[in-house]
Amino acid sequence: MKATAVLSLAALATSMASKILLVGDSWAFKAGDPLKEVLKNHSDPREVVNRGISGSTAAQWADLPDHVRTLVDMHGGTEVEYIWVSVGGNDAQDQLPGCQLAGGTRDECVQECLDSVLNSTQKFLDPVVAAYPDIKIFQFGYDILNVSQCFLLL
Repeated sequence: MKATAVLSLAALATSMASKILLVGDSWAFKAGDPLKEVLKNHSDPREVVNRGISGSTAAQWADLPDHVRTLVDMHGGTEVEYIWVSVGGNDAQDQLPGCQLAGGTRDECVQECLDSVLNSTQKFLDPVVAAYPDIKIFQFGYDILNVSQCFLLL
């Protein structure tokens, strides 16, 4: 009897495996297959749903603020336990050189870029958090294109 109950619980847990949704730029896009492999190697039943778009910016994701929430909806809603967010690198690449050419200092330009990325990220994640308050969102940082070298090139 106990063995049947344990097997039933194990089957239920496997059938209710959560999902990890990857969104953002190439760091998300390229992380999907390695993450799947790590989970597989550790017998982790979570599914990786990769919706990263190489070259995308936080500003582009923010242009459609409900898009990430819609992706969560499409992939089972509460079945999506985690969202892996990777944005910022392309924003920096797009914004920093023009800011300096316009007369901004390195510190001013970096702060302007960071503020922009944070505001954009909040725009596309707020609808997710409102609809799914228990979802876990994590994001990795960037060494923003080695800022000191970026400015030396200009």
